Amino acid sequence: MLLQNAVLSVFALLACSNFVLSKIIDVSDENFSKVSKKKSFIMIFATEKDCRECKRLFPRFVSVAQAFEGKDDVLFGKVKDRSLIEAFNITKFPTIVYFEQGNAEPVHYKGDISVDSIFEKMKKEMKKDISLLKRQYTILCTYENFKDIIETPSQFKFLLIFDDESKEEIKMMEDLAKIFKNDDDIIFPLISVKERSVVRNFGAQNFPVLYWYPNVNKAVKKMYGGTFNINELLGFINQHTSIGRQMNGDLRTDSGQIDEFNKFIEDNTFNFQQAASVNMALIQKQAQEIADSIPLFRQRYTDYYMTLINGIAESGNLDETLDNEQTEVETELAKKLRPKRKDFFQRKKNILDKFMSEHSKLLAQIMAGDNPMAMQGIDLPTEEQKQDTKKDKKPKSKDPKKAAKPTKKKADKGDKKPDAKKVEL
Repeated sequence: MLLQNAVLSVFALLACSNFVLSKIIDVSDENFSKVSKKKSFIMIFATEKDCRECKRLFPRFVSVAQAFEGKDDVLFGKVKDRSLIEAFNITKFPTIVYFEQGNAEPVHYKGDISVDSIFEKMKKEMKKDISLLKRQYTILCTYENFKDIIETPSQFKFLLIFDDESKEEIKMMEDLAKIFKNDDDIIFPLISVKERSVVRNFGAQNFPVLYWYPNVNKAVKKMYGGTFNINELLGFINQHTSIGRQMNGDLRTDSGQIDEFNKFIEDNTFNFQQAASVNMALIQKQAQEIADSIPLFRQRYTDYYMTLINGIAESGNLDETLDNEQTEVETELAKKLRPKRKDFFQRKKNILDKFMSEHSKLLAQIMAGDNPMAMQGIDLPTEEQKQDTKKDKKPKSKDPKKAAKPTKKKADKGDKKPDAKKVEL
């Protein structure tokens, strides 16, 4: 009876969406020969216990496998078995290996662990046309894989619980997942209301419904209170993740930038310009305090801000540091890079552009005769204060003949006694 209910649940799930369940086999040294028999292509995801990056990237592997559901000659597997891992000559994690039909030696996959990159490799290496298979960027969750997907640490998640009438919402989530397909910091899981043992834990009464999981170590969920509008959802994601994607999937010009550091740059551009003659150690300390307050998921870009600031301090030359970095970044971007690496250098360029933009503003102010120190919040003395300072610093005459003599004044009744220290010139 339990088996019958499980089968009916699967068929109900398939009927209410265009998505299919992925079947990823746990392979080991004991069962590999059996499960790989008569397979035309085998793709294995190698992981190990407590591998943080493995957990973050495995959902992409699941998404690829979804497109091959029903293709009995293709095997998607996951391996933790140490003896099999050693046999595959795997030394770092995560690693994907694949086997072509008739080839007993594994080939190590070298590309990005993303839906498109894996799919393109399979299309190239398989001996059959798979171009008609529909790529899926969301992850369909079941009772079996829900915990592994949702409890992935340090990753944002936008989860949709859908019912039979949720076709538009499912498509919207698929479109969003495609926009962020190269961003490992966020995934888009889906789960059917038919998965009652999982859905009942959410307490939702109406469907479809969205839940947002912040990038924290614990799977803390919050019900999304906005509307099912792709522009609104895109804005929400960019606001809460700082990933910075446009509707077409391109990066925004502020992607990678960190508001706290941008404000710091604006306030200290004059100091950077005068790096050889100011206390850069103090500025570096203040910058590090900002860096320590930034969430872990933005750390790689925090590190780049600090690299630039430390570089300016070390060289004592803002122009030289920015020029050298610009040459390096533009050289990398001119190469044929993998999508994720290209995004990485584009975000570095966006950060570098912020430094250069503020530097250009400073130079324009100087050319216009404006006071850049005052514009950066440094209080300078007014002309009146300068004159007063000059008077205070005016040396007294050493010649007693030239020294001014105080004039005596008869005090009227009610008048205050003159200050004996005051000298009228």
